[in-house]
Amino acid sequence: MIHYAHHWSFTVINTKERKLQTYDSMIKAGHKKANEQLQDSIEEILGEEQQHKWKLEQVQVPQQNERESCGYRMMYNLDKICSGENIEPIENEDFALEGYTLEIIKMLKKETTK
Repeated sequence: MIHYAHHWSFTVINTKERKLQTYDSMIKAGHKKANEQLQDSIEEILGEEQQHKWKLEQVQVPQQNERESCGYRMMYNLDKICSGENIEPIENEDFALEGYTLEIIKMLKKETTK
């Protein structure tokens, strides 16, 4: 999970394919820096040379058009990835905060009934 000044997203470290797969609901140039720093850190820790660079990949996810739903979207998207499901936009993006909140409640209820 990555937290910027006022924004949440996450990156999957795919060691098999040597990729950093970023899931960000508000793609901005300023957000890329955190992922580049993660890439540099991994390469430094592994002591890898320039020719073995990890690929930084922005995975397309539904984009937000307001400022409040990033954390809810991150939790929803992360659950979908961990469950092996596709990330689909919710039914009504105009009510994103409410919609993603309901999706997270459903997700949590599903987990407690297992």
